[in-house]
Amino acid sequence: MKNWFIILVFITMHPFFLFAQDTIFLSKDSILQSPGCLVYFKGDTNIIIDSNKEVIEGILFKNSYLWTGRRLVLFKAGYPVKFNKNGDVVSAYLAERTTLWTGNQSLTFMAGTIAIFNDEGALIEGVLSRDQELNVQGKKIIFRRDEPIVFNDEGGIIEGRIDNREHLLNDHGRIKVYKAGSWLIFNDKSEVIEGEEESSKEDDVN
Repeated sequence: MKNWFIILVFITMHPFFLFAQDTIFLSKDSILQSPGCLVYFKGDTNIIIDSNKEVIEGILFKNSYLWTGRRLVLFKAGYPVKFNKNGDVVSAYLAERTTLWTGNQSLTFMAGTIAIFNDEGALIEGVLSRDQELNVQGKKIIFRRDEPIVFNDEGGIIEGRIDNREHLLNDHGRIKVYKAGSWLIFNDKSEVIEGEEESSKEDDVN
């Protein structure tokens, strides 16, 4: 009984033990089952399969419409795609300029760049296709195109590059001036926790 208890504790603390994955070399282009649908994968590459022998990661053979949890999106051939246990795409490369839901708004993302989704199908990381005004701390801030941007599950900005010099509240309760082009990291309260500040003390606002 003691040994069984130890095994049960080990499985509980290490849930991957229940969901074994294997990496397999795919010798030729093949249509294989993912957790959600049949997908055409590129040969001479590795795939990862789950305990049900369904492919959860591989290289797409051709541009493919796949489900993200919210909608069908066209993803790019020759690049990796990853699926969750429900068969929804959690990361892949966009085959075309695409408008996607971030958790609180729709934004447009650049073709040929990676898109990462949460399990509800909301985009949490992508590359903007144009400079975009987004609401931060109650005002509109322009974030740069051609740059990654990261959101939390509710659509709040976690990381991004600002286009202009901005006064923003940091996580110590002080308003600081951040340089144009600075890469900013925010907490869940939209307070800045990291960014390139102006050096002059005259720009600090108490």
